[in-house]
Amino acid sequence: PDLCVHGTENLYVCGASVFPTSGALNPTLTALALTLRLADHLEPQSGGSAP
Repeated sequence: PDLCVHGTENLYVCGASVFPTSGALNPTLTALALTLRLADHLEPQSGGSAP
């Protein structure tokens, strides 16, 4: 549920490839929304510092 790769630390996958099924429409906006949600999830863990 947190888009983290199983068995790996600090590796996250975000994009249309994580959707369990494919819809009839272009998934670009849905993938973008998922990316923003992941960024909000990771921000507190980063301590606000640049990579």
